[in-house]
Amino acid sequence: MRSGIRSGSRAYAFAATPYRHLVDEKNALLSGYREYYSQFGEDVVLLNLVGDDTGTYVDIGAGYPIRGSNTFDPYRRGWSGILIDPILANVELARKRRPRDMALCALVGSDKEAIEFWEYETYELSTSEENRVRQLAEENLSPSRKYLIESISLRSLGLGATPFDSIVLSIDVEG
Repeated sequence: MRSGIRSGSRAYAFAATPYRHLVDEKNALLSGYREYYSQFGEDVVLLNLVGDDTGTYVDIGAGYPIRGSNTFDPYRRGWSGILIDPILANVELARKRRPRDMALCALVGSDKEAIEFWEYETYELSTSEENRVRQLAEENLSPSRKYLIESISLRSLGLGATPFDSIVLSIDVEG
């Protein structure tokens, strides 16, 4: 699976560290560690920070509602929130699998702006960047669909919180 983090960067090394320590050379989960759903164990880090609290989240670039999700484990523990993804199939699946969450098919940016979007069979490659479409074409990859999608602003979601609330903003988008 591709990540938006460059493989040689410090951020990649930091994100990959929990993963390397949780699996053996055959990629099997080591005994004594619990399973996680996110790509690099971000949900483990999150739950270690908040403990047994429940709260809310906004998951931008939510992707699939379970596999690879930064917010599914908190959801299983009683959290709920807003999932935002530009791929309608991901949003429809989230509405079925995570009924406590609000799932929106949109991009996050300026409010009510229509943006051109290229969707690929491997949804992680999907993009709103024309340069990225050209790069993928050089690798003989073509989008399965092209369409306009509305962008929304975080402000338009009407979120509010106090300093005592457990709230997480998860952003997993290209670039």
